Amino acid sequence: MLLLVETVCQKTRFFCTIVYASNSGIERRKLWKELGSYKQVTNGTAWVILGDFNVTLEVNEHSNGTSVHSNDMIEFKNCVEEVEIDDLLSSGFQFTWTKSLRNPNCKTLKKLDRIMVNEYFLDIFRTAHSVFLPYIISDHSPAVLIIPKGGFFTSGQDRMGEKNCWF
Repeated sequence: MLLLVETVCQKTRFFCTIVYASNSGIERRKLWKELGSYKQVTNGTAWVILGDFNVTLEVNEHSNGTSVHSNDMIEFKNCVEEVEIDDLLSSGFQFTWTKSLRNPNCKTLKKLDRIMVNEYFLDIFRTAHSVFLPYIISDHSPAVLIIPKGGFFTSGQDRMGEKNCWF
């Protein structure tokens, strides 16, 4: 789904896509194709894509230290390159998914959740960033998109003007 969002203060518009990708690589291919078609609509406009992509992008995004790019990872990487997006600057948890919250002996962790943006988003919201919070009730880390008030934050402004968006 492609949403058009408008900020309250500056009336700045950007597109937003919220992702909940399938565990199936075959189903994810449909999502990658859909994101490619959205790029045609968003071309030249700020766009943020966030959510659970259900696949890692890089080998170092898995706690087990795999050294091989799987076909699923390669397809995801190709999609990211095609739609020209990249991870937004983030802090907090590096691994956003845990195999089991209730079993401390199961230590499998992965970065499945992301907040990604295109260059137009960064041009408008230069100081936007994301925070991945501790797991509380889900096996996924909550992701917070922080867009400073008006989007045109400079270092001399009061940070109390930030707007947090929880996804």
